[in-house]
Amino acid sequence: MALTNEDYLDILRHLQATIRQYDPELSEPFSEIGQIDDTPRHLVMRYISSLIGAYKQHSAGTYPRVLSLLSQYIRPIEGRQITGIRIALSPQERELYQMDEVNLSEMPSLDELLAELQGIYDLIEREAPEERTNPT
Repeated sequence: MALTNEDYLDILRHLQATIRQYDPELSEPFSEIGQIDDTPRHLVMRYISSLIGAYKQHSAGTYPRVLSLLSQYIRPIEGRQITGIRIALSPQERELYQMDEVNLSEMPSLDELLAELQGIYDLIEREAPEERTNPT
């Protein structure tokens, strides 16, 4: 059975509420993700696509690729391989986050979440593109 416009809006509201609850910092930039002429289906697809992009940037799954790219372009003075990335925080950031540095190797892997989001996106994308209205 095909999804209705109301189904798509329910999916969108559920995703937004979940992101607001579990990742409030991320929910802020995506609160106004749609365009005026977007259909509910396209709004959901745009929202999920934006979430995937944002979470890819924050996932440890990207860490090995970043290390590899850095190793291609940066040569340490001692000639050793780059084995890790740590970001030193400013005094203001240290006070705010109660830490001196961020070790990027300790980032959580979000690969499972990314796969789930991609799966939802793919299902919606395969859905017939014509919009349906709720028969009630």
